Amino acid sequence: MAGGLIAQNKNISLCKSLVFINRHYGMSQLIPPPTSYSPFQYHPGTGTLILVACNGTPSYNFDNLATYSFDGTSFTLLSGFPSQSTTNSGPPLMTNTSMAYDGTNMVLFSGKGVTPSNYLNSTWLLNSSGVWAKSAATNTSIATAPQQRASAYMAQQDAATALMFGGVDNQLTFTDAGSVYNYSEASGWVNVPVAFLPPCRLNGSVASNGTSQVLCGFGANRNGGCLNDLYSWSGAAWSKLTTTGANTTSGAPSARHSAAMCWNGASYVLFSGQDQGGNPLQDTWTLNTTGAFTQVTTTNQPSARWGAQMAYLSSASAVFLFGGVNGSAYPLADCWKLPVGGTTWQRLF
Repeated sequence: MAGGLIAQNKNISLCKSLVFINRHYGMSQLIPPPTSYSPFQYHPGTGTLILVACNGTPSYNFDNLATYSFDGTSFTLLSGFPSQSTTNSGPPLMTNTSMAYDGTNMVLFSGKGVTPSNYLNSTWLLNSSGVWAKSAATNTSIATAPQQRASAYMAQQDAATALMFGGVDNQLTFTDAGSVYNYSEASGWVNVPVAFLPPCRLNGSVASNGTSQVLCGFGANRNGGCLNDLYSWSGAAWSKLTTTGANTTSGAPSARHSAAMCWNGASYVLFSGQDQGGNPLQDTWTLNTTGAFTQVTTTNQPSARWGAQMAYLSSASAVFLFGGVNGSAYPLADCWKLPVGGTTWQRLF
């Protein structure tokens, strides 16, 4: 498969090709480049999933920032790499950026830049026409926006705001451990005072049911150990959930980081990650809003990986998984579908 061949080639120019030919199923198709640690979210304005394709794998020295929409069958390129733009009106090249829907636009914040290689705090908006523009809202300038960071947790909070929490800064330390921010079109970034916060972590999993609840768990802690705790955000406060589980003796998936998680309209779905020993995982779980996990016995599941992107598309009544990193540290460019309530993963390309 062409995507697999490209994934094993460290040549920067090849990895930045915008068109991949899928001959595995005898057809030509636009496929994003091998991608990991990238935003993949539903945009109600376009009715599609939006993928901001970049690669956060340290062993591969390339950084992509092309934007694609996905309708459940195929990808469409919305905007190319900034180096190919004549207007430079889109976000700069960066990795480990974060994105969520604010009720009007997709909001992209932060990430690790390429030239220079430091952390950023710019805010970009993707409208319903698939066009990027820098936010002009309050507290979005370099001086007034939240501190520069990468790998922050972002999710939709309600019909008009997006939530952000945590991340790592230029000194590779956890930043803003005591801060939660809301972003809205009317007020820009606003710090939300909270009495209790989950311990900061890197490469945890975050998802939203689109109203007020964001669940954030797992990840690697300050000392590098993997976690499997779980927290709920009500819109005003964090609370720790006591996990219970079906088909598991532990009451929760094993400790891990870089697992893919999303809301599928009925429950949260979690897939894969990397365990404490550095091994990629390939288990599938569902989770309700009270902290009850169920391990799902699936067939034809994706290969073991971490750092993959997963999102729910209501028109297809399914979640879609794209990319990630395999056990040999190669970034991937395959796409999978899991219907709501289903137990069989289907490989699309």
